[in-house]
Amino acid sequence: MKTYYDIDFKKELVKEYLDGKSLNNLYQTYGVAKSTIAGWIKKYSENANILNHIIKKKMLQVKKYEL
Repeated sequence: MKTYYDIDFKKELVKEYLDGKSLNNLYQTYGVAKSTIAGWIKKYSENANILNHIIKKKMLQVKKYEL
């Protein structure tokens, strides 16, 4: 049977990983497979990188207009 996790739960585990917790620690704490958590990290980290790139690009455009 497949287990479904809430998106907020997924993002919280990703945040904890990015804050320094290991995959093994997260697995032991929450009982979620390390490969599952690794997939979430990849997915949500990529989304964050894309969003950061867009924000930086927009900020550069604003700075050009300010000059």
